[in-house]
Amino acid sequence: MSITSVLIIDDSPTDLLILSALLDLCGGYEVAQAPNGSAALKMLADRRADVCLVDFDMPGMTGLEFTIEARSLRPEQCCILVTGAPPADLATAAEQAGVHTIVSKASLSPQLLDATIQAAIGARLQ
Repeated sequence: MSITSVLIIDDSPTDLLILSALLDLCGGYEVAQAPNGSAALKMLADRRADVCLVDFDMPGMTGLEFTIEARSLRPEQCCILVTGAPPADLATAAEQAGVHTIVSKASLSPQLLDATIQAAIGARLQ
């Protein structure tokens, strides 16, 4: 089984820890963290991430803005939007930005996170 690299982007240190802990419970993930979209883009310029888990609501650069920038840097970049309270029109905007899927922070479990990441990677490979 190969290791999947995941870059978690969230302005909340608590949410960074929670998402990292969930991935640790799953096993098979190499996790890096960034506190904002700008820092994450700098990281992506130097190293590849199989998947980016990106918070939607961040100051400076939203998760959608990050996804657009990341995909201009790496068109194959897979981004999963993680949000606490998605606005009603988020799904359409996310699809246009190239987001693979949207996951609610309230419903996250190791199993859901693992399944979502694996489905995103599988879709990218097709």
